[in-house]
Amino acid sequence: MGTGYLTASFALMVGLQGRVVGVEHILELVCFSTENIQKSVVVAHLKDGSLAVYAGGMIAREGWPEFAPYDAIHVGAVTPKIPQPFIDQLKLGGRMVIPIENIF
Repeated sequence: MGTGYLTASFALMVGLQGRVVGVEHILELVCFSTENIQKSVVVAHLKDGSLAVYAGGMIAREGWPEFAPYDAIHVGAVTPKIPQPFIDQLKLGGRMVIPIENIF
């Protein structure tokens, strides 16, 4: 469930000079996350645009190319393989954390 906690944590890590983009599949989760972030210490990131949460629906599985390339991509949902759009949006030398089903 998207609570905004991890997105807020990433915003703390990168600071106001960085950018954090959260993408949820369900609009209600975007609203819930945004409400929680507005009550947190990273509200300034939300107000200045260095942190944003978007509703992506099924397109969320395609990443969020608008701000690519990314230094890091975290995917919370398990997937059978790494989606090519995520690889394409990752900066050279960047890191991706993604749970792959049946990897072993």
